[in-house]
Amino acid sequence: MKKIDLFFLGALVPTDYLALLLAALAAYSLRFGPFAELLETTVTISPSSYLANALFFSAVFVMVFALAGLYSPRVRRRMMAETPRLILASSTGIALVIVAIFFRREYFASRFIIIAAWGFAILFVFAFRLFLRTIRYALSRSGIGLTRLALVGQSAAGAAIETTYLSQFRWTSKVVAHFPRWEEKTRDELAAMRERKLIDGIVIADPSFPRDKILAIKTFVDNNHMVFRYVADLLGTEHASVETMMVGGVPTVEVRRTPLEGWGAIAKRCFDLLASSILIIILSPVMLALAVAIKLSSKGPVIYRNERVGEHGKLFDTFKFRSMYTELSVGPGYGGEKALEMEKKLIAEKSIKQGPLYKIKDDPRVTSVGRFIRASSLDELPQLFNVFIGNMSLVGPRPHQLREVEKYESHERRVLAVKPGITGLAQISGRSDIPFADEVRLDNFYIEHWSLLTDLIILVKTPFVVLRRKGSY
Repeated sequence: MKKIDLFFLGALVPTDYLALLLAALAAYSLRFGPFAELLETTVTISPSSYLANALFFSAVFVMVFALAGLYSPRVRRRMMAETPRLILASSTGIALVIVAIFFRREYFASRFIIIAAWGFAILFVFAFRLFLRTIRYALSRSGIGLTRLALVGQSAAGAAIETTYLSQFRWTSKVVAHFPRWEEKTRDELAAMRERKLIDGIVIADPSFPRDKILAIKTFVDNNHMVFRYVADLLGTEHASVETMMVGGVPTVEVRRTPLEGWGAIAKRCFDLLASSILIIILSPVMLALAVAIKLSSKGPVIYRNERVGEHGKLFDTFKFRSMYTELSVGPGYGGEKALEMEKKLIAEKSIKQGPLYKIKDDPRVTSVGRFIRASSLDELPQLFNVFIGNMSLVGPRPHQLREVEKYESHERRVLAVKPGITGLAQISGRSDIPFADEVRLDNFYIEHWSLLTDLIILVKTPFVVLRRKGSY
């Protein structure tokens, strides 16, 4: 799911809440404004009491909307198709208000307000959602946020799907290429298009497509972090995380690589923001003390910036406390080519890891303070700011250097499907001791079975693993 769609999906909750609150206030203003004389009553409702209850019941409505599926990540649903669900959910919300009136008459003393609030709720929520969709569609017309798809295969179903994308889904998706077969030339063309960021996903549009080629396309899609959709029943029940939709009367399935899509991504980002903010505040005295110790022990900057590969292969700078002498540190602004040559020599002579990664034991470039903060993993505390910024997560696969990622096997690139983390399942399972193949296996398991509970368990276990100093040099 594109970030722009995540933004608009997440925006539905606060805008719905605001619309519901305004609907309640509009009903109150109408009752005790233009209709005050027509609907005489001896009972009055204080504005403060009404507002408090309006705030509460607006939240109840939002929960009802969630149960009714109005916050489903299925952004393709048309507004008019969503309206009956909206009316039903609003009616359920009002029914809960009526039940509250029955048990506690002080909540609302006016039946007019209830009826008006119900009507205004439907009207305002519809209007607010229509406004959001209008903005989203305006951006799509400018080419922003469109999911660009390539169809593979020729069939009547494929023709119906392509026609439907062109007519009904033109604001969210666009067919940019159509290949009748899957062959080496097709793969190379799609790889080139993906490299130039011209395509986001592949749709297999032929129900009789050969199974070996389906699996080849699936591998290609996974390795390039793309959307994958297919005509129903091509893969049977092989994938549990799927979403079925009707496109041109044809049941089409989208395979989800990870639960970290839609609300999963929003929940994880909110958790990262909240937790990293709290940890930065709590650990700021520790970070300040470490900064002073590093500055007094050796010349150079306190923070070491190192380029790493992040989500979907994007490059970013990680922040770490500098643990090596500045002139021996690799990277722009540090030791330059001389430092890089020294590191290559040390990797050849003293690396304790096999595969694309390296780990230098008894590294002579490390300072006395650096040796301590590495062994205790305190050098990674500044990465909390990476989490706050958004290019890392608290939990996820480790971020690796570009020269390491370039040595990955094709299937090993699947770990780039999500943001890298400060800690992760591989880190609590052995830190630097486990082979890279096992690290990839654990990271892929985490990606495919993510949950907030898993993140919490990993975060709780991390300090105990660090205290044992297992796998750190």
